[in-house]
Formats: sequence, C-alpha cells, structure tokens
Amino acid sequence: MVRTSSEHAPDAIPGIRKVAILMVMIGPEASSTLFRELDEEEVQKISREIARVQMLTPEEAEGVLEEFYQMSVAHDYVIKGGVDYAKKVLQTLSGRSRRARFSTGW
Repeated sequence: MVRTSSEHAPDAIPGIRKVAILMVMIGPEASSTLFRELDEEEVQKISREIARVQMLTPEEAEGVLEEFYQMSVAHDYVIKGGVDYAKKVLQTLSGRSRRARFSTGW
C-alpha cells in the first residue's frame, strides 16, 4: 500500500501509535524509564503497539517528534507562564509575524 503524505500527519496517527513511535525513537533504556511511571494496562497496550511498528517513515518520525516538541514547549508555557514567556515562545516557533500579531493584543 502506498501512503499519502496526509497519512503521515500527526493528526492522522492514533495517539497510541505516536507513543509507540516515540518510545522506539528514544530507545529501550529511556522507554523503560517511562514504562515505570505507567500502570500495567498502559504498558501492555503500548508494548503491543511497539511490536506493530515494523517500518517507520521519516515523515512519521519527524511528525511525532515535532508534535512532542510542541507539547513540551506548551508545557513550559503553562509552568512558567506570563506575557514575556509567551512572546518568546511565539518568536521561536513562528517568527516575527506571529509575534507582532500576538503583542498587539496586549
């Protein structure tokens, strides 16, 4: 089956597969550390999905990593918060045009 590029978009990938892809990419040692934080049912579901990850396309890997990065940045925003931090995040992620639109609202 030939996959289209839209099938590689992070939104098109189920959450459990995203977790499995990320775990494959970070390796067994880091994955086992994360598994220790999960309950048995979650570990079993993720392990089954990891076993299904036969072939990972660069687009899938990049999409999952990008989404993970974006979520990490958003998490930092929630923890640190504030207008200045929000401006820095937007500047880093989107360039000056979004920063300008964001700052005009305040």
